[in-house]
Amino acid sequence: SNGDGSFNPSNTDMNATYITHENDTAAGAIEIYLETTNNGSCATAYDTLDVIINPGIYISAGSNQTLCSDTSFVQLAGNMWGGTSNTGSWSSSGTGTFDDVDLLTAKYTPTTTDTGSGSIVLTLTSTGVGLCNPITDNITVTFTDAPTVDAGVTTAVCGNNADVTLTGTSTIASAWQWSSTTGGTFTTTALLASVYTPSVADTTAGNVTITLSTTAQG
Repeated sequence: SNGDGSFNPSNTDMNATYITHENDTAAGAIEIYLETTNNGSCATAYDTLDVIINPGIYISAGSNQTLCSDTSFVQLAGNMWGGTSNTGSWSSSGTGTFDDVDLLTAKYTPTTTDTGSGSIVLTLTSTGVGLCNPITDNITVTFTDAPTVDAGVTTAVCGNNADVTLTGTSTIASAWQWSSTTGGTFTTTALLASVYTPSVADTTAGNVTITLSTTAQG
C-alpha cells in the first residue's frame, strides 16, 4: 500500500486484513496493491484497490452534573464533530423523558424514581455514522436531597405588644431569608431565629404573612 498501515497475518495472505494507521485516516484515502510473485518467465500482474476513509466521529455528552432533587429538568450539552453527519440520540438509565432525544442540547425531565435513586446515567450515541461504527459517551447526573423550611405555627399577638418571635427550622439549606411585603422590620432576616415588629399597615389589617425562604441550598 501507499499508506502506513499493516497487513494481518501478512502481506502474502490472499485473505489478509489491512489495519489502518492514523496517518492513513488523516490522509483520507490510500491505495492497496496486489501483485503476483513467483511469475517465472511471465510479467508481474497487479491490481489496485482505492480505499476512501471517512472522517472519524467524536462525541461528548458533556460534564457530569449534581442537581437538587426538586429540579424540574436537566439541561444537556452534547457535542459531536469529525463525522459526515453530526447527529446523535439520547437515552437514560432512568425513567424520565427527553423533550427531543435527537437534539444535542435536549432537556431531560427526571421522575421521582430517578431523583430517589440518587443518580442516573444519560448516554449520547452517534447516529448517521455511514460506514463508521456508532460511538457513545455518557454523563452521570447526581441528585441531592431538596432543602426544607418551616416558618413555625400561626401566632396571635396583642396590638400594643405586637412583636413576633420567629423560630424557623430547616434541613439541608445553609442560608435563609425572612421577608414580609407590608413594611414590618426584622431584627435579622438571615437567621432562623428573629423577631418581627409589625408595621402600622400590619396592625391596621389585623394580620400579616411572614415568609421564610432558602437562599443557599446546601
